[in-house]
Amino acid sequence: RKEVIAQRKASKQGFLGRERLLQRRRGSLPRNTKKSSINDRRPRVLSVCNIRRARCKEWYFGVYGEFKEASKEYRSGNLRVQFPHGTYPPHLPVCKPPPEENL
Repeated sequence: RKEVIAQRKASKQGFLGRERLLQRRRGSLPRNTKKSSINDRRPRVLSVCNIRRARCKEWYFGVYGEFKEASKEYRSGNLRVQFPHGTYPPHLPVCKPPPEENL
């Protein structure tokens, strides 16, 4: 934390401060937001440690791959397939019988 503060002060970027922070409305949207382009690395992992970042991405893409396989099997008709922990099966289309005509 001290390093970040020192870097921010060295680059002459200040902090908002208590008064300005209290002037902001709760829930207000930022003026500028960061948006990723198609070539950006995803998912974004906020970590300084490269090892931790690599482990997080490895875990994420492992769960993502397992989910894709389970989803494919689920959509093909196997409704008892196990999904990875923390994920949910996709919605299936609802088929209703045609309305009966009164004769």
